[in-house]
Amino acid sequence: MAVLEGGDGLAKVWKTVLARFVHNDRLVDALHQRAFCALRASPGLRVNGHRLRDRGPVRVRPGA
Repeated sequence: MAVLEGGDGLAKVWKTVLARFVHNDRLVDALHQRAFCALRASPGLRVNGHRLRDRGPVRVRPGA
């Protein structure tokens, strides 16, 4: 809560944080590296990854 001084006294101002997007860059980098290495090492995983990529983005039904 922040307090601002106005001409007629003090007014209280409430600040609300609706969303905060914070992530650990090192963790994200490590997970990307692990996924990339797995794709390079495993032919079956590579084929599955290409199949999923070619299928297109996942669409979620409204109300599901």
